Parts: sequence; C-alpha cells; structure tokens
Amino acid sequence: MDNHLGSRVFLALFPDDKTLEATRDVVRSFKKEARNLRFLNLDQMHITLQFLGNSVSNDSIEYISEELERHKSELSPQVIRLTDVMFGFPGQRIPKLIYWDVESTNELKTFTRDVHGFIKDLELPDINPQKDHAKLIHHMTLGRVKNSASKSLAKNIKSIIQDINIDKVEFKATELAFVSSTLTNTGPVYRFIKKVSF
Repeated sequence: MDNHLGSRVFLALFPDDKTLEATRDVVRSFKKEARNLRFLNLDQMHITLQFLGNSVSNDSIEYISEELERHKSELSPQVIRLTDVMFGFPGQRIPKLIYWDVESTNELKTFTRDVHGFIKDLELPDINPQKDHAKLIHHMTLGRVKNSASKSLAKNIKSIIQDINIDKVEFKATELAFVSSTLTNTGPVYRFIKKVSF
C-alpha cells in the first residue's frame, strides 16, 4: 500500500487572529485591482519554513515530527515581525508575488537553520534538502498576479503598496504545522496534517 500523500507538503508558521485582522486590511487596499490579482484566504496565510517535497510519505512526516519533538527543548517561541508589503523578490525581472516581508532576526535564522538540520540528519529519501539558508527569504504570501503583470498593473500595485499605512505587526509563533497543498484552478487547497508545539 502506498502511504504517500500525493501532494506538496511544507512546514510553516501560522499567524494569530490579530495579525490576520491586519492582513485583511492590507488585502482590502488592493480592491481596485482585484480582477487582476488572486489572494490567499486568510486562514491560508503562513510563513513557510521548509518545503518538504511533492510526494512525502506519512512515515517521513512521522519521523520528522518525532525528531522535532525530541529537539523541542532546543527550539524557542519565535517573535515574528511583519514589516513591509512587497511586490516581487529582489532581482526579479517579472514579479508576480505580493507578500509581507518578515524581519530577518538572528533568532529566526538560527531557528530555521536548526529545524532544517534536524530534518536533514534523518536522510529521508522523499524529503527535499534545504540547500542554501542564506538565500531563504522569510515572508508571508498575500497573493499573486493572475497573469503576467503589465507595466501599468505593476505600477498600480507599487502605488497601492506605497499608500498602505500600517504599523509593523508582530506575533509569537509557538508551533510548527505540517501542511499538504493541492493546487487547483481556483488556488491551493490546504490540509493540516499535524502540529508540533515548542
């Protein structure tokens, strides 16, 4: 019997309700371009810590979960600070992603590196290794451009972002969630598999 989930699986931190309220306000700022954009549902907003793979077995998820439980005393709650709303990553010629940037603290970098290390040590064949920690940009995806962004659309998105007036938002993350993602024509469908508190 195949015990693979048959969908993309990732490890993520999820924001609290107060952060989601602020996120709702940010998303509403883009209403005049709503026809050109596709935003995630609020309950899908997250910060990916590691993409585990496209076809991860239930056994591998159990092994990783047990390994994280064993090391939970080495993991501490993370204060996640959301700073600027951004359109595209640095150096991208054709941006598509609208996201909330996460302050890259030493604590978050260490936390991420430790989690990646615990998973890598298991040497599971169906798990994607995290290759370059330095290039990992912590962020919370808000939405995407439905098609390629024209110059006028890109200009409008950047103008909207400049006009967003919101204080920095922060929340405390105390658990890691294993999530499976199935891509559909209307966007991803998420399913929570399990959580590890720390």
